[in-house]
Amino acid sequence: MTKIANPFAPFGFKPRSPLEKKKTTPGRGKCKLTATQIRNIKRAFKKCEVANCKLPPHKVHHIRFCKEEKGSDIYRNLIVLCGAHHDAAHGLNPDGIKIPKSIFYKIVENRDPDKAERVKEILASTKKIRQKRESKKSKNGFWG
Repeated sequence: MTKIANPFAPFGFKPRSPLEKKKTTPGRGKCKLTATQIRNIKRAFKKCEVANCKLPPHKVHHIRFCKEEKGSDIYRNLIVLCGAHHDAAHGLNPDGIKIPKSIFYKIVENRDPDKAERVKEILASTKKIRQKRESKKSKNGFWG
């Protein structure tokens, strides 16, 4: 019996054996923003929050990261950034310079009050929905 060569080898793809365990990433801590929350927060700002940046929002960034720094989805820990500033927040820009967290915290402190209230409403509304689901689940024993 001849062994069949891997047809994906030239592309650097190695198929996983069915016996191999799938690699899983650890939990995200307290960070559980939903896709709807992210979309609504981006809509509330319409552009990057960094001064003089007119680029559209790309990410809702956690200032204190969820896994490493035990951050969470609270208002003070979230900032809306364009792709370039998000990369700079992680030190992924060509210069390798990382934007200090203190700058992001100052931006959050000086937010427009209307936008600040909108973000707080978005976070609170989803919290209420989760609580309703949990109470239904505990009463019925399923999602009912």
